[in-house]
This record gives sequence, C-alpha cells and structure tokens, in this order.
Amino acid sequence: MRNKDGIGFHPALPDFDEGVKSSDFFAALGIELKGGMAENEMDSDAYEAMTGNGLTDDGDSYNAWTPKRPEGDGWNLVAVFDTEDGPACWWMRDMPFAPQRAVGYRERVDNAAVEVLSMNMKAKLAGQRAKGYRGWKYDCTQQRLSDLLRDCVKKGDPVDVANFCAFLLSRGETIAPPAAPPASQRDELLQVALDFIGTLTGMSPPPIEVAPPEVFSPFYAFVDRVQAITAPHARADVQDALTFEQRMSDWQHGDALDAERYRWLRSRDLETIRQGGVFAGMTPENIILNEEDLDQAVDAAIAAAKGE
Repeated sequence: MRNKDGIGFHPALPDFDEGVKSSDFFAALGIELKGGMAENEMDSDAYEAMTGNGLTDDGDSYNAWTPKRPEGDGWNLVAVFDTEDGPACWWMRDMPFAPQRAVGYRERVDNAAVEVLSMNMKAKLAGQRAKGYRGWKYDCTQQRLSDLLRDCVKKGDPVDVANFCAFLLSRGETIAPPAAPPASQRDELLQVALDFIGTLTGMSPPPIEVAPPEVFSPFYAFVDRVQAITAPHARADVQDALTFEQRMSDWQHGDALDAERYRWLRSRDLETIRQGGVFAGMTPENIILNEEDLDQAVDAAIAAAKGE
C-alpha cells in the first residue's frame, strides 16, 4: 500500500473538502478512526534521521516508520501521509452500532450522506467539463433542465439527478412539470376545416368529441391529404433543429478541446527544442515561444491576417 516514499492511501478513501471533519464523517458511517504521528512513536534520533530532509531527495523515505497499531482488535492501517507536523497515519475499524447512545449520531449520519453526495457530484461535473459540456447556467431553459432531470431519474443515477436539482436550485427555479403533449394535429386540422365550413354555411357542426366518426369521414380524408403534403416539411424542420443542436454541441466540445490544446502548448518549456517534443515557434527568427510571448505573437498574427 505504501510507495517508495513510505506514503500510501487506501483506494476507497474519499478526498475531503475543506472544513469536513474526517472523524465525524467516518463515525457517521459506523467506522472508528484513530490517527498516529511518527514523532510520537519513534526514537528521536531515528525520527530526525528519517525526516531531516523531508522528501526533497530521491533517497528520502518514511518507510523507516512502522505505525503502531492502536489497542484493541480489528484495526487496519488505511493511510500514511505527510503533514506540516511530520509523517502521520490513519487506522480504522468497524465500531459497534449503537445510535441510541451516540450523541448527535443522527446529525452526523445526515451530514455524512450530504458530504458523500457532494463529493460525487463535484467529481461528475469535473468529468463533464473535461468533455466540453457547459451552459446550464444561462443557455438552458427551466423546462429543458427539468426534462433532463427526469431522464436521469429513469436512468437511475442519483448523482446526475442531484446535479440537475442543484442547477435548478441555484437559478431559483423549481422542477417544471412535464410539457403537455401536443394536441393531435389531425384533430386540429379537422377543427380548422369545420370552422371554415361553419363560416361558409352558417351551420354549427357537432364537437369532435361527441360526433360519430363516420360523420366526419370526408373531413378526415381532407385532413389526411393535407398532412401528407405537410408532414415531410415538418420532419425536415425537426431534423434541421436536431442537426443544429448537434452542431452546437460539437462546436462547444471542439472549442473546449482547442482551448485545452492551446493551454498545453502555451505551457511548453523553452528547452523542448533540445529535449525533443512538440512546441510552438516563429520564423524567420527560429525561436520557441510560450506563455505571454506566444499569446502576443498569436494576437499579432491574427491582427495581421485581418489587415488591422
């Protein structure tokens, strides 16, 4: 579990946000946490020899310290790490489940659940940002976010559901109800035809809901012919909208990737030309550029291409 420097963490340990009290977090999950310090467990000379240089040189290591197991059964070493006060460790074991005797137990359980969800939400959002996703703050409607939230419920991912809830909450919005399904276009066209006939004849045809279908069969035939003419155009409009949305998504993703690529190129070391690798340069000066110098050179080239 420990690396060559004597540092190691159990892979299941979460990355805590600032302000989270780790002992309370694990206690709420039924886990007892105890810490240890190398300075308190080692001979002073051995400790000084081990920590004199910190971990600044290749040969430095904290492996000379074997953390002392706490009293009692069931303890497992889950972390050895460096602190401002020197090498430290964490031991953990299951604690007896006795919530009725634990003061503040229910509050700690609630807080731990929120912390676990929060850490997973942030990790999921970081992954989506890396893929180029963005726009929930200003580019999405309340209805769109609400519909995406319901899609996540169907998929069964509580983290995605929580993120969309957070988006709506931060915008001061509630979850909008599902959009009402559009009325049958066939019936809409039929009603238009009936109204037109009524205007011409001065007669009031019966409502669609109560009239026998055979009464309206000529009108349905008319509506069907109209739909046959208009349907291909409607489908084309929908396809154009979907194609536009996909183009926008592709553009945003590509824009994010271009920005990431430029940031990487901008940070290249000037020694790359001797060490080998990818870099940005300028001719005929034959020089490598990075950081602000590369920004200025690119801005100048863009301005020159525009004739400014």
